[in-house]
This record gives sequence, C-alpha cells and structure tokens, in this order.
Amino acid sequence: MKNFIIIVCFLSLASSYAKDKQDKQALQNINDLDSELHSIDTQKKQTLIGGDIKGKGIVRINKGGIIDPTFEKNWVAGGFNGPVHKIVSRKNGSVVVGGDFTLFDTSLVGHIAILHKDGTLDRQAAKNMGVGFNGAVSAIEIERDGSIIVAGDFDDFNGTSVGRMVVLTADGKLVRDLDKNRTIQGKINTLGNLYKKGLIMVGIEDSEINSAVLKNK
Repeated sequence: MKNFIIIVCFLSLASSYAKDKQDKQALQNINDLDSELHSIDTQKKQTLIGGDIKGKGIVRINKGGIIDPTFEKNWVAGGFNGPVHKIVSRKNGSVVVGGDFTLFDTSLVGHIAILHKDGTLDRQAAKNMGVGFNGAVSAIEIERDGSIIVAGDFDDFNGTSVGRMVVLTADGKLVRDLDKNRTIQGKINTLGNLYKKGLIMVGIEDSEINSAVLKNK
C-alpha cells in the first residue's frame, strides 16, 4: 500500500512537472515572437495568437506549446499584412479575424477575414464581404445564431455607409447597422453583448464619451 501511494505521488508530480514544462515552453515560444500581442483565443487543443507579428499577424500554438507550422503551410505569400486585433473561434473550427490589414496571403481583405481551421481563407465569405471595411476592426463577437457582431474604426462596409458597429451573417453578408443614428464618433475598442436585455455595451476611444449602450436590433 505504501509503495502504491509513493507511485501515485510520483506520477502526480511527474504530470505536474510535464505541464509546467509545457507552460514554460509555450511562454518561451510566445516571447520568441518578439511582437506586440493583441488577441488570444484559447481552445481545447490549441491557442491562436494575433498581433503585430511580422509577416503573419496570427500564429497557432498546439497543446505542447509549439508553434504549429501546419496552420500556415498553405500560405503562399504569408499571412496578414498588418496587425491582428481580434480573433474569435467558431464551433466548426473556423476563426473570424479582425484588425488593421488589407491583405491575407495573396487575397485582398478589408480588415476582416474568416479562416478555415487549416489556416486557409474562406473564399466564399471573402467574396461576400467584398472590399470589407474601410478602417480597422477591433472587436468581434459571435451571436448564438452564428451571426457576427463587428466593431471598430470604420464607416463603410463594402461600399455601404455604416456606423461603427454592424452585424454580418455567418458567411460575411451585411445584416444590419447597429449605429444608424451615428451616435458613436470614436473608435470602438471592445464590446459586450447583454443577451437577455438585447443590448450591447461598447468601449470607445478618441471620443467625448468613453462608453455607450446600443440596441441589438
């Protein structure tokens, strides 16, 4: 019995050490990026990191703390040509990415893109979004029905005049403008969806007001 307890304790310590080692390796890999990081999306087996990562904008780190090269193996000319500000994963494994960029790999994208779980661009969504937004995207949230709330420092989506926050379908088509009255003049840098009340709270930069609440309809 005593030997059994010793073995269990040893295995527990070994597991803890291995996890600690993985965590340290992950931190070291993140530090090695030597970049300003803006968004981290953690999933069960992987973590997506977005920021001012030169030539990429986004990387995927697997459970062992290693940067996953398979995520970018299909890229021809690199990832995003500017900083990624927000990454949000979806149930199907795809990710919605927003930031201050106009190019992903060899495709023109207007500050927003949807990537498949293998790191390639969702070309149908890109086609639906057209030229996208005319300014940086800094906040994204996925609604229960799969639609996408997008906010940032823009006033146009694919040639249509919009406020600083809009709703898109899951595949990138414009549904509605959430700031039709143009009450927000500064950049929206964060948002929170108050589902039960049908409201969205936002944080604002470069404006006389630093927060606001809008109706989600």
